[in-house]
Amino acid sequence: MSLSKLCSQYPIYRKIVNNISSLTDVNNLIYTSPSIYESINGISVRKTFFVPNSNLVIEYEFHNDTNNLFDNFFVNHEKGPMRTDELLEYFKNSTEFIEHIKIISIDLYNMDRFCNEVQNYDSVIVESFLQKMAAFIDELFDICPNADTLTFASSNNMELFIIKYLKSPKIKALKELKNWSGYNYLRIPNVNFENIVNGLKELREIELVVGPFDSNIDIWFMWIFESMAKDVFKKKDSNISIILNSGLEAQFSYIYNDIIKKYNIQIALHHKKNNFSMIYEHSTSLSSMFPFKNVVELNFILYNNEFFTKFFKMLPSFCNVKTIKILVKVEIFQNIKNIENVVNNCVPPFDERLLKKLPNVEKMFIQIDDINEVEEEKLYLVINLGVEQILKQLKDNLKVLYLGDVPRLSKKIRNILITNCPNLMDLYLHPILSIDINFVKRMKNLKFIGLKGFHNLNIPDNIELIIIYPNDSPGNEESINVAQMNNIECFRYLKEKLNRFFRISLRNSKNGFLNYIVLCNNVLHWSDYIEKSVVYDYLRFYDWFCV
Repeated sequence: MSLSKLCSQYPIYRKIVNNISSLTDVNNLIYTSPSIYESINGISVRKTFFVPNSNLVIEYEFHNDTNNLFDNFFVNHEKGPMRTDELLEYFKNSTEFIEHIKIISIDLYNMDRFCNEVQNYDSVIVESFLQKMAAFIDELFDICPNADTLTFASSNNMELFIIKYLKSPKIKALKELKNWSGYNYLRIPNVNFENIVNGLKELREIELVVGPFDSNIDIWFMWIFESMAKDVFKKKDSNISIILNSGLEAQFSYIYNDIIKKYNIQIALHHKKNNFSMIYEHSTSLSSMFPFKNVVELNFILYNNEFFTKFFKMLPSFCNVKTIKILVKVEIFQNIKNIENVVNNCVPPFDERLLKKLPNVEKMFIQIDDINEVEEEKLYLVINLGVEQILKQLKDNLKVLYLGDVPRLSKKIRNILITNCPNLMDLYLHPILSIDINFVKRMKNLKFIGLKGFHNLNIPDNIELIIIYPNDSPGNEESINVAQMNNIECFRYLKEKLNRFFRISLRNSKNGFLNYIVLCNNVLHWSDYIEKSVVYDYLRFYDWFCV
């Protein structure tokens, strides 16, 4: 009998799978031969692992010995300072950890001294150092099987120096690139800003964050950004986006408008409290200085009733918006006029004519803020009535819905979604008080559920993937108990809670701390959850809002 035939026999393959810690290795085993694939493809897998989140942060550590600055530099990781060769070796032996990584973030804040002294070093040595840094990042991506996104965090604007040497085909997206990152790059005499991303052959997405405007920087950086946009724009399924989180200065449009139109760049508009009036004035006057047609995402904090009203009034100006993310302060509900009439007669609290301005979006995120400050039952009712009113304006274009800190996910809300949003595919739910046990029962096209807290739900067969996050209330006993269960106990507990059997149960847990649980049916598709966790992880939700 051949080895592959032997491994395809039960209970041999069962013991092998139970003793493999890496899910990537389980998948590799399944694809070893047709007989193994046939035997193991439908196997049940229950694993426990621990990953803080899907974002791996590597921090550059400036070496005090300047003579060896470019020979061995250090990075800080959760295990403490390690040389890059040591860290790479550690990751190579930690597949069960690095296979859950989606984003690699390089923290360069400790490079300030290097930046201040860079002109004191021979240019050949500096270039060698930057090439080593890029090679290290390339190798990180090669090691992490599901990583495809790179970000940088720095105050010294060194990322462009490194990006131009990157070559990994695994890097599909460069995100959170700042417009001020060109400052140091442009100080170098005769610097070549062409072909900065030419080495990244599979790069499909660039995300630029435009912060405080500086004409001395932005006019020059525009050339850099256009060079990058031009390279990415040539590729199929490319996506070039700008996150604008400062005021809508006329200079922004003057400098970037031509590039935005030429490469059909998408804009995500993130507002800050101090520039809301400027945004409102531009939108209501349909100012020609701003490319409204390119705005595909609105990301706003609705602080009070005035903000709430102005936000909905300006929505018609953004005719192509596909995603809306709003954080609604409890103060808005507390200050509703005739609140007693609203409570006693269940009267809709908002002006219906105002809410009808909500466009036919594909993604809607509603987060109620400061819900822990609510003490009166009547305010929970008002919040629910307000959320119901907003949901009634959603239409059949909606694919993704996030409902965070809504008091009661009731049968009424369920019926609104079933009627208005039949094509809903992804649903994130965090009820504060309760959720109807049949809330997702008749949502025929729903494929994914992100659920905060352990609730009794009847999960239909069309659901392919669930991520359950623990309730983060201090001392929540249920989350602690689930974290302390063994794999079989956890599997049985969730089967009873959800009235549904899932073959794959993955628990991210360590030392009594539960991060999340993943449930799906096909071990070959286990990594699908990583993309969802980046978007839906409630711990990251507030990062989408610029306070």
